[in-house]
Parts: sequence; structure tokens; C-alpha cells
Amino acid sequence: MMDQYEQAIIQYEKALSINQQHVDSLFGKGDCLRMMEQYEQAIIQYEKALSINQQHVDSLFGKGDCLKMMGQYEQAIIQYEKVLNINQQHVDSLFGKGECLKMMGQYEQAIIQYEKVLNINQQHVYSLFGKGECLKMMGQYEQAIIQYEKAFSINQQDLYSLQGKAYCLFQCCQYQIAYSMLQNANKMMPNNKIIEQLLEQCSNYLKK
Repeated sequence: MMDQYEQAIIQYEKALSINQQHVDSLFGKGDCLRMMEQYEQAIIQYEKALSINQQHVDSLFGKGDCLKMMGQYEQAIIQYEKVLNINQQHVDSLFGKGECLKMMGQYEQAIIQYEKVLNINQQHVYSLFGKGECLKMMGQYEQAIIQYEKAFSINQQDLYSLQGKAYCLFQCCQYQIAYSMLQNANKMMPNNKIIEQLLEQCSNYLKK
């Protein structure tokens, strides 16, 4: 996959050698660099695109996402909000803003963003999981479980939701329920280290 991004960059650079202000090529090169986790270099390309078109939504979002991945959450939110000023229903920016708020420990505010996403797309797994994580961190374990279950019902390979639900069940002292759930998951996904670790942890609780 990395080779494909590098090959794409070569093509974008060919286009830019003809027209240095070709916005889509600047954005495309930036997006390839972002996918290659070269966030600082990606931002340079996005900013070049934005110097030509300040309202280029994809570049605003791309810059925000790079800043988020670099842990610069407040700066990332500024970029997401610029996108949302142009398009209030830009799902990726709503979700990105929610993720930043969650990482900053602003769980109630993060939930508001996740719910905005879910009003647009009820099956947005990442927002269901994010909402569950916030509720878990707020100690609202039963409510968190509901969100994890929704996420897991959409994607039964979602080990993060499974892990989150198991943790909440542990906190509610529902070890037997957690153990049965994990046994079923182990049948669906045998030899999965995360599930095996959770089963062992749950088994230890049951032995106490």
C-alpha cells in the first residue's frame, strides 16, 4: 500500500510541474503523505492548497486530521470547525472534533459531537464506540454497554467495543455475563490474543 502512495505522489508531482497551483494535486499529495503518517509534510501540501482556496474542505479536514494525529487537539478542532462552518453535516469533521474533545477529557462535549454524527448516520461504528468510551470514562457503565453493543452488532469484528463492554461488565461485577460473552466471541474469533487475555482476566475474577 505504501508503494501505491509513493507512486501516486510521483503522478501528483508531474501535474504540479506543469501547474504549481493545481489544487487537487496539492491536496492529493498531502493526502498520500497523511496516509503514510508523514503529517508535517502533509500539512505543508494542504496549506499550499489552502493558500489558493481557503475554503477547500478536503484540505481543511486533512490538516485537522494531521494535527489530531500529532496530538495538537485544540489546533485540530479549529480546522474541523472551519469545515463545519462550510458544511454543518461533514461527518468526518464532527467525528474528528469529538475525538479531540475525548482525548482532552471533555467527555460530555465529545458526546454531543458523536450524537451529531449519529443523527446523520445511526450506524457510524466509530461514533458509537467513541460515545461508549466517554460514558465509560464518566463511570456510566450501563449506558456505555448499550453503545458498545450497538457498535458490535454492526461490526462483529470490533474487538475494541468487545473490550470496552467487558471492562464495563467487570466494573458492574457481572463477571459471569462477561465470561459467557467472551466465550462466544472466542468461538467466532479463535486464537485472538485480546479475547484470550480478557477471558483469563474474567476467569480470575470468578475464582475470587
